[in-house]
Amino acid sequence: MQKIKLLSYAQLFSFLGLVVIFIFDLLIPLGVALGVLYLCCFTFILRETKKTIVIFTIVSIFLILLKPLLHSSPETFNWMILMNRCISVIAIIITAIITLKYRKQEEKKVELFELLSSYRNAIDHNIISCISDLNGKILIANQKFCEISKYSKKELEGKSHNIVNSGYHSKEFFATMWKTIADGKVWHGEIKNKAKDGTYYWVDAVILPINNFNGTKIQYLALQTVITEKKQLAEDSLNLREQLIIVQENERTRIAQDLHDGVGQILVASNMQINAIKETCSDHKEGMELITNIGTLLVNSIKEVRAISHNLSCKAIQLGLETAIRETIESLNSSCKIIFESTIVDKRFSEKVEINIYRVLQEIINNTIKHAQANELTIGIHYHDNKLLIQTKDDGVGFCSEIINQKSGIGLSSLKNRIEMIGGNLKVNSSANKGTEYIIVLENIEVLEAA
Repeated sequence: MQKIKLLSYAQLFSFLGLVVIFIFDLLIPLGVALGVLYLCCFTFILRETKKTIVIFTIVSIFLILLKPLLHSSPETFNWMILMNRCISVIAIIITAIITLKYRKQEEKKVELFELLSSYRNAIDHNIISCISDLNGKILIANQKFCEISKYSKKELEGKSHNIVNSGYHSKEFFATMWKTIADGKVWHGEIKNKAKDGTYYWVDAVILPINNFNGTKIQYLALQTVITEKKQLAEDSLNLREQLIIVQENERTRIAQDLHDGVGQILVASNMQINAIKETCSDHKEGMELITNIGTLLVNSIKEVRAISHNLSCKAIQLGLETAIRETIESLNSSCKIIFESTIVDKRFSEKVEINIYRVLQEIINNTIKHAQANELTIGIHYHDNKLLIQTKDDGVGFCSEIINQKSGIGLSSLKNRIEMIGGNLKVNSSANKGTEYIIVLENIEVLEAA
């Protein structure tokens, strides 16, 4: 209501000023000063509506030209006075045009300001944002930043981003980030921060440079969304999968032990009994042939049970990853030629890493032999600069890797789960009749001891 009264007063003063100037003009010849006085009245309506400015302009022109019409006659007509008043009219019109243009620009500025305010309010309620100088010192921190970090604006502004550094990320991580934004590029990544009360929170951050009109980088803008719950769910899912795999390994070990100590021993004892029968029934040719066949079946069954027990058990891993893989390859009876290349002969890794890699390669080898119809399978394991690279390639029938990746069959899903559990990435390249290639990359893998 107060704003409406102010506008009414502005209109009142402006038009009252016109009347006062007109009266003075009737009593005292004002000359060139007349236009200046009328222009002064424009100061009251600079922020008025377009309609008010137009009406004011028309009234001003009318009053300026009214006196010559009232007091002039052909005998007393003065061209100089008319010229002065025409100059005043022109000045009034130019001022009105400039005022209307200024008014339009002001409206655009107000509209833009309101739009930016809406954007800022939306960001402040949902996104952590801050502006930093080129050295990483926080210049402006929004309310969301204060809310999540538990620091006040006064505590944040003027400080380095180290104030929320959790110590989780390596120096190389931040060096890469700074190099990216220093080169004028946008950096995107996930950061674990530490709040004032000691709690941790994860953010999905985008950091981009702010340039001036000359294109010179002057500041950095960081926009962050909180993803703590998302990271916690991912961690819980990973822990659940890890527990599931541990249960599977324990069950495999139990079944392998039962096969070895139970079924395996029964088959061995049965074979011994068959051999004893053969010695006592050597005179019966037909019976001996039947007993020999049974003995052969028992021997093959014993080998099969031992092979199954070996595959289920991870005892060979105690001798090292490379040794376990070589023993697995040597125990196979397959027409597929397997070439194994390794540079980890004297290296040992954590039990978690070795068991999961062993199981993944075991699955790949079995799938290749059973389904790929391959003549040759090449397996390579190489370690360099804390990076473990495992690569397998066969010349089998292959498959459409895009379809497999979308459908995530049980076998491939199991491989992915195991690799993700040890922080690695699995990539599958395959096409029909061109074989299949598995590439596994694990970074930051430390060697524990020499085998």
